[in-house]
Amino acid sequence: MAVTFCAGGGAITCMCSGGGGYSAILGNEPLNLPILCGIPDQSETFSPGLWFDQCSDQVRLALSLGGTGWSAGGALPYNINQGNGGGTQNAAYHYGGTLGTGNPAVSCTAEYNGSSWSTSGALPAIRRLLFRGCVGTQNAGIAIFGFNAPANQNTSYEYNGTSWSSGGSGACTIRNGAAFGTQNSATAATGFTSTDQVGTQEYNGTSWSGGGNVITARQSINGAGQNQNQGWIAGGNDGGVIVSCAETYNGTSWATTGAVPSVQQIGGSTGRQAYGLLTGGRNASSIFSCTFLYDGYLWATTCGLITAVACNAAAGDGRNGITFSGQTPGGSVVSCTQEWNNPWDYYQIGT
Repeated sequence: MAVTFCAGGGAITCMCSGGGGYSAILGNEPLNLPILCGIPDQSETFSPGLWFDQCSDQVRLALSLGGTGWSAGGALPYNINQGNGGGTQNAAYHYGGTLGTGNPAVSCTAEYNGSSWSTSGALPAIRRLLFRGCVGTQNAGIAIFGFNAPANQNTSYEYNGTSWSSGGSGACTIRNGAAFGTQNSATAATGFTSTDQVGTQEYNGTSWSGGGNVITARQSINGAGQNQNQGWIAGGNDGGVIVSCAETYNGTSWATTGAVPSVQQIGGSTGRQAYGLLTGGRNASSIFSCTFLYDGYLWATTCGLITAVACNAAAGDGRNGITFSGQTPGGSVVSCTQEWNNPWDYYQIGT
């Protein structure tokens, strides 16, 4: 089979080879395409940016977006971690958390306009260890479950850009799971009651109902996705063991996909199912600055954070994202904001 793709005025014709790889013609110049699995790591460079992805059986193209990777943004009004957030790079929100290790939970809410943060209406109740992942928007947000000493919680709250109101209550009191979607189409998965859980709950803007069970029970997990039918979870803590496994959700059931390149928990996660961003977090011994991109199947390592953090929140997507708050390797709880502008974008151009 052959596919023609035009870029920069030149036709690229890609043809299947009998050996399971691809060769290509750019103008009159023959090319031997590198054979990779998924998105290339930042360190893997080749011209003209084409490769054969043997895991998806696609010829793929990397185009420069001119992004610079990570840069510093405006600081939050306070040092905080163990909260959550949502929205986009230029219209994000953050809520809940704790102002330091051993400190009680808080109800703070703040909004980001692309350069600076301002405080907004407080949550109706203090919360930390909320379900994690970019969920909702700055004007239609949602806070899901969490912890307020001495107990886990099952309440959710809805945000209208100014104030919070009570939403539906979940099936059980639970903390530290993954969340993704919108205010009217949200998913909450896994978490910790007295043990790690496999359950999924779905929200329709009014009430919660049961969804399909995840494959691997865990807590302290990362998750994101654009809606209830297109989400992902990755990493986390399974019975005291930090893991790298990842799963995707179609609104009914979960499927195993490629593992994160490193075992990881409590990082910042955001983006669509086919364009995810996972950054920061920690393993058993250290907090790190790693950043991983996700294409719905596999992960690639890209530019590291300016400041390594865990228990951070995130918003945006794999092209233009943002992470904020967290705890540094030295144990300090911070207010820093870091903005992500991807140097590359990726396209499928053949089958």
